[in-house]
Amino acid sequence: MTDSHAKVCLVIHVVGELIGRTKLQKIVYIAQRLGYPFLESFSWREYGPFSPALAAEVEELKELGILEEEPTREWGYVSWKYRLTELGEQFLDVIPATVPEPEGLARLVRELHQKRSARALELIASILYMEELGYGRETALRKVRRAKPKYTGSAKEVLQALEDLEVLTEHFRSPRC
Repeated sequence: MTDSHAKVCLVIHVVGELIGRTKLQKIVYIAQRLGYPFLESFSWREYGPFSPALAAEVEELKELGILEEEPTREWGYVSWKYRLTELGEQFLDVIPATVPEPEGLARLVRELHQKRSARALELIASILYMEELGYGRETALRKVRRAKPKYTGSAKEVLQALEDLEVLTEHFRSPRC
């Protein structure tokens, strides 16, 4: 077990239960981009930034009985609900995640989980990913809209994502940045 496993447990512990593999991936990616010490590498996939290492950590946590995954119907399709088991809660007590200012991370995770859908997080994370590649905000936005045509007709959704990015950067960035 690693500190990375503990950080994944901490994210789920903060919200109690988290619905959606995509949502978990995007929360971790956004937290990483805002300066929290998640070490997983991300690459571009159909739903934006994705980490095979994070997916493997989740699988390992499930196999060890630390994390519970349950299918659930959300908006007409099957999604996955995650929550820590009793053993998972004990694991966090024994091996706490090493995160500078853990309350700051907890506030960010609650903000992302409660106030934003997986779709909104996908858009935010995708813009951040393009910026990580070195593109400025305008170019990053054009590239995301080209790569993800489902967002091209929704100016309101894109404007909301840009507004969310400003709020997240201003109020939830790790003090380490």
